[in-house]
Amino acid sequence: MKVRALLAAALFSCSLSLSAATEVIPLNFRTADEVLSVVQSVLGHEGKVNAYGNQLIVNAEPAKIVEVRALLQQLDTEPRRLLISVDTNESGFQSDRGYRADGTISAGNAEVQIGQGEINGRDQVRIIRRSTDSRSGGTQQVQATEGYPALIQVGQSVPLTTR
Repeated sequence: MKVRALLAAALFSCSLSLSAATEVIPLNFRTADEVLSVVQSVLGHEGKVNAYGNQLIVNAEPAKIVEVRALLQQLDTEPRRLLISVDTNESGFQSDRGYRADGTISAGNAEVQIGQGEINGRDQVRIIRRSTDSRSGGTQQVQATEGYPALIQVGQSVPLTTR
């Protein structure tokens, strides 16, 4: 009988050291939903974790809870603020050139007439050169938080209709 009592006491004391503990771990910068799956994968079948507001409720052995706390110190960090800039620099250049000569040339019995000839007693010659240069665009910026989407939309959306 004493052997059974001694064996029962030994098993009871071993089970106390292996018993699971429940601990509530508050999060500072990340949401519980963001880290829940990672913490559960660390615990595996040796524990359980639930999200409650901005806290995790962990039920596991004390050694596993220490491991979860160490992991959360790495994951629960302040997200960086990012400044995203898009520089849209559009430039266009257009150039037109043209030459026009009007007049009459005579030599001996031959005569060559180009265009309209004389206007008010003067031969006409026009040289045209025209160019335009334009620039448009600018810099667009958006400030975003690390891990969250941001959008800068440039251009024009044109619906495509087919018949």
